[in-house]
Amino acid sequence: MVIVVEEIIKRLRLSTDKYPEKELEMAYKNKGKINDLLLAEIRNWMKDIDELDYAPKIITYSFILLALFKDTRGYDLLIKLIDQEKNNFGDLFDDGLTYSLYLLIGEFCDGDLNKYLDIIYDKKIDIYIRTNFIRALGRIYANNLISKDKLIELLKEFIKHFKSDNYPVYDDIVEVVKRLKLEELIDDIKSLYDKTLIEKGNFNTFMKDFNDPSITIEVLSIEEMKKHIMYDPFFE
Repeated sequence: MVIVVEEIIKRLRLSTDKYPEKELEMAYKNKGKINDLLLAEIRNWMKDIDELDYAPKIITYSFILLALFKDTRGYDLLIKLIDQEKNNFGDLFDDGLTYSLYLLIGEFCDGDLNKYLDIIYDKKIDIYIRTNFIRALGRIYANNLISKDKLIELLKEFIKHFKSDNYPVYDDIVEVVKRLKLEELIDDIKSLYDKTLIEKGNFNTFMKDFNDPSITIEVLSIEEMKKHIMYDPFFE
C-alpha cells in the first residue's frame, strides 16, 4: 500500500503518547517529498506561540527529520525560534529534545561557523542552549566541516572566555574532548577540574572515559533520538 506524505504528517500529529518510530522511518524514506510539509508545520506553529505554549510532538519530529535531511531551512527556523523565545526556548520542548539539541545542530551545519559562534557568545540566550552549540562542534568536526586545529582553537577560547559560574560550558567542552580524544586539551581539562569549575565527576573519571574506545561522538538517528525523547514523562 502506498502512503502519501500527507498521511505520514497526519500520523505524526496523532502520535502524542509514544515514539512514532515507524512513521518517522516512513518520513525519512520520503526525503525531498515531505520536507516542505515539515517546514510548514513548524512555521504555522511559530505564528501563534504564547508564554504558556508547549510545542506539539510533531514540531520536535519535524526538526529531527529536517536535521537528518540536512535541510538548512530547518536550521534557519530553529535559530529564529531560539532568537524569538531566547530564555523561554527550553520551556517549549520536553527535556529529551532540549538535552539532545546538539545532535540536531551538528547535522544542520553548512560549514558557516559564524552562525554558531553568534549564538554561543549571545548572553541574552539561555546558557544551556548556548552550550548545545559548543557540543555540536564535535559533530561538525566529525562531518569534516571544521579542522582539528580550528576546533582546538575554539575550545581553548571558550575555556578562557566563559567565567567560573558557567560550569555548563565546561561540562560540554569535556564531552567534546573525551569523545573526540583530543589529547591536546587534556592539560586544559585537568586545570578545570583542579579549579573545581566542572560540575560532574572528577579528572580520573574523565581519563577513564577518554581512554575508553567505546565512548565516541554521537550520531543523529531516529533510533538515537528515541533514547532522548523518551525522557519525556508523558510517554509510556
